[in-house]
Amino acid sequence: MKYVKYIAAISIVALLGAGCAKAPASNTNANVPAVGTTPSKPASDSFTVTIASDGEFSPVTAYVKKGTAVTFKNTTDKVHHIIPSYDIPTKLSDLDSGTDLAPGASFTYTFSKVGRWLYEDSKHQGFGGAVEVSQ
Repeated sequence: MKYVKYIAAISIVALLGAGCAKAPASNTNANVPAVGTTPSKPASDSFTVTIASDGEFSPVTAYVKKGTAVTFKNTTDKVHHIIPSYDIPTKLSDLDSGTDLAPGASFTYTFSKVGRWLYEDSKHQGFGGAVEVSQ
């Protein structure tokens, strides 16, 4: 009987502890996709990423095949500048629009390496996205 009470007490504490567990911190930059997310779009031969009026990239993650030219199109009334994300050690240093993208302008980059490549907007901190390149 003593062990039953002991096990019941431990079970209650475990259940209460599970309910009080700290939730994982939310991503402060909702526009940067989480690693390991499931693709919402199949790989394709061509792709366009638009910069929306609120500065977010659409789609946030582009899923393309190796050798695909991805066009980043500025559909806003603000200037943007695409650069590789410097938060990761493996970056495509040449994934850079080179100049500011004026409203209506676009920049195309051909992804020749398989991997997950993060980019950001140097003109608007906190905005960016990813390109997932498959074989």
